[in-house]
Amino acid sequence: MLAAILNNAGGWISAGTAASRHGPIGLEFGLYRIRMVQLLKRPDGLYLGACASIPYTGGREQLLASPRQLAGLLRQLCKTYGFKGRDVVTCLQANVVRMLLLRYAVPAGQSDAEVIVQRMSERVEGELADYVLDYMPVRTDVREGQEHSALIALARREDVFEYLELLRKAGMNVLALEIGPVAIRRLVTAALDNYAEENLMVITMGQTQTYMTVLSGRRLIFDREVDFGERSLVERLCQELDMSESTAHQLLDARGLRADGEAGLQDLAVSDEVTTTVFEVLKPVFMELVGEINKALIYTASETRGKTVQQVYLTGAVACWNGIADILNGLLDIPVSVLNPMAGMQGSKNHDPDPRVGVATGLAMRGLVGDE
Repeated sequence: MLAAILNNAGGWISAGTAASRHGPIGLEFGLYRIRMVQLLKRPDGLYLGACASIPYTGGREQLLASPRQLAGLLRQLCKTYGFKGRDVVTCLQANVVRMLLLRYAVPAGQSDAEVIVQRMSERVEGELADYVLDYMPVRTDVREGQEHSALIALARREDVFEYLELLRKAGMNVLALEIGPVAIRRLVTAALDNYAEENLMVITMGQTQTYMTVLSGRRLIFDREVDFGERSLVERLCQELDMSESTAHQLLDARGLRADGEAGLQDLAVSDEVTTTVFEVLKPVFMELVGEINKALIYTASETRGKTVQQVYLTGAVACWNGIADILNGLLDIPVSVLNPMAGMQGSKNHDPDPRVGVATGLAMRGLVGDE
């Protein structure tokens, strides 16, 4: 039997809350960048204390294999960017966490946790005691005899404790270990003033994978990983236009997917032939993503009695591209915009909006926004 199943959507491992006026450092090790955010809680709201999004010099795996090297980098970043203290809220790398939707019935006399442990013991390789498992109920108004559903987060116990030990050796005090979707939920519910009971989708488009997270009110009801990311888009450009990866990156960084800050899809052919060509080459890849989004929309409607998703927000590496929201607005029947994680925060004017720090910002909000 698993030693403990953590029925707590706020985090897997918790050791108290930060005592200082500064919140914890939100720490995320992305595929190509380390991301850190720290906030301050003041009577008039949240204040952005420090923010860093820095590419690795020798790769993520090399950094995470050396506590000494990691400690040196973290000390340098804290000093350079003004991070305070050593308390962190962090998350495991996405490639070591498995997320799945589990549907199950609860027999009389049993609890959700007991049934989930039983069902998951049948689905994992080896013993369930070798894993750390968390679950978040999707349906909260289930009547007797109805099917239950929950999002399950699963990671090997040795991966969890190796990561925690690495950070301890690097001089950091881990207050909580979370999963990315929970951090995104906290960010969205805290950042959007008019957010109430709407269904919202957050699409985090990374280097190799994209994560679709759906919220209904404050409930996390859907999270799924799909094979779509900056790398696949760059490879498509290289293949179709016979260009090098560095040239493709330069083209996308300089132009994005529209010609300028004002042009929409309908203006592309007139305003910029190069941008039009880029869009036409990449459109089939985007249409594959749209197909996955539509599947998520159908599922959301089935779980929320027919309610549709009212808004899509974009985060991650691809969300940094100029015109990405216009592209998806033209392919979906739902409003799409890029989510600024720092929107509405004091002190944010000193930092350029960076959609890549969404998860780190949500982690940094733990204990500051009253959602635990």
